[in-house]
Amino acid sequence: MKPSLLAAAGALALIWSVSPALAQEAASLRIGATVDGALGDGDARDTDGDYVYDDYRFAARAGQRLEAVLRSDSFDAYLALYAEGSDESLAEDDDGLGEGTDARLRFTPEEDGTYVLRARTLSGTDGGGYSLSLRERPAPARAPRPARIRLGAEEAGELTDRDPQQEDGGSYDAYSFRAEQGQRVIITLDSDDFDPLVRVGRMAGGDFVELAHNDDGPDQGLNSRLVFTAPTAGDYVIRATAVQDGTGAYTIGLAPAPDAPPAKPLAIGDKVEGELNADTGANDDGQRAQLYRFSAEAGQRVAIELSSKDFDTYLVLQNGVDGSVIAQDDDGAGVGTNSRLTATLDTAGDYVVEARAFSGDGEGRFTLTVSEVAPPPPPTPIQFGDTVEGEIKTEDPQSDDGK
Repeated sequence: MKPSLLAAAGALALIWSVSPALAQEAASLRIGATVDGALGDGDARDTDGDYVYDDYRFAARAGQRLEAVLRSDSFDAYLALYAEGSDESLAEDDDGLGEGTDARLRFTPEEDGTYVLRARTLSGTDGGGYSLSLRERPAPARAPRPARIRLGAEEAGELTDRDPQQEDGGSYDAYSFRAEQGQRVIITLDSDDFDPLVRVGRMAGGDFVELAHNDDGPDQGLNSRLVFTAPTAGDYVIRATAVQDGTGAYTIGLAPAPDAPPAKPLAIGDKVEGELNADTGANDDGQRAQLYRFSAEAGQRVAIELSSKDFDTYLVLQNGVDGSVIAQDDDGAGVGTNSRLTATLDTAGDYVVEARAFSGDGEGRFTLTVSEVAPPPPPTPIQFGDTVEGEIKTEDPQSDDGK
């Protein structure tokens, strides 16, 4: 390479190292203002050239409730928010306004600072005119005291525009129930008037902290069905709401959930053969699944592989205490439709592997392997202009996809 080309390559590398959120000079935007703009050939593109965008910089206070709206008749609008100097988005929205393809992004900064709001196309570089507004939302109304719902009950309700609003928009009704640690319940939300969304969580300092949610249950409809395991004893809050600002009548139910299917014992290093058939138990989503439990030490890194010639496999790794999902995979093995996932386990204790078919009702034989793998090695320093030689050996650490 000629020196002039080397210098050009170095300059290009510096350009690429700039945060994508700031790759274009951002215009200033005042909270409370509305600006008109247009996206086109002269605007910045993402590094892969998948979309065009304009960036706007603004200052915000911690706890300030803000809402940005991007409207366009020319393209499918998309909004993203970044902290200045970061290329990792804090929040994104596609069709949140609920009116066609316009975007609405609601967010509350956790700290004082300068932020960058990106107005972009969802995809493609054919833009057009747009309107972007940024405003401060009023303080929320005090959340009403949740109505009590008892185990085994069904309650009829109605969402209206007069109901309290969630942080991300949309009316909700709240119900509370008490559960013991490890108690499993089924929460259902049915409606013919809107697409139901059920959330469950706890109140902390006046804020709702979500622990789980469900949009569409295991059937083919839009109704919600959530199997929830209480991590600790205490009061929990259910929010009955809609996927997109819907209103109308609904029915909410709270019922005991059956015990989880028993998990077969497994040890790291084991390879087991199994089968999914009509007699196999179902997971919380009603999908046919075999469960396996193993113990691990804090910091252990494991690779789990599931293969089958009879069905498209799917793997889920869960915390053995509260059932929270740590990792999941469909076709990560890189061969056909077999699954593979790798995870570093943060705490010592029990973990559960769920082996099932991607479609949920697949049948046939499968092979499951759980093995310990070495952590990724620290990177070896290399300087511009250096040439190094190395060797890849079978005993070297593996990437997450097993290479």
